[in-house]
Amino acid sequence: DVRGNLLNSLPLVGTHDKLQVLDMSQNQITTFPHFISRLPALLELDLSYNKLSPLPVELRNLSQLTRLNLEGNTLLTPSVALIRTRQLR
Repeated sequence: DVRGNLLNSLPLVGTHDKLQVLDMSQNQITTFPHFISRLPALLELDLSYNKLSPLPVELRNLSQLTRLNLEGNTLLTPSVALIRTRQLR
């Protein structure tokens, strides 16, 4: 949980193959942290209230992801990455 720290990026070092929940809400993140797309066990991702605009197609690699919160960002259109991800709520 790194919410509310006014971070503009988050370099994640090491392996986090078992990480299931990641809360990066209420920061200043402007680009999608690409390390997230390499977290195979991730179930819940909260990136709400940042400054994100485009989301990468690699988001589709998160096959276990069931909850994604992007509320309060500057996303203008749905991403292709999300259109093909059926299990999200």
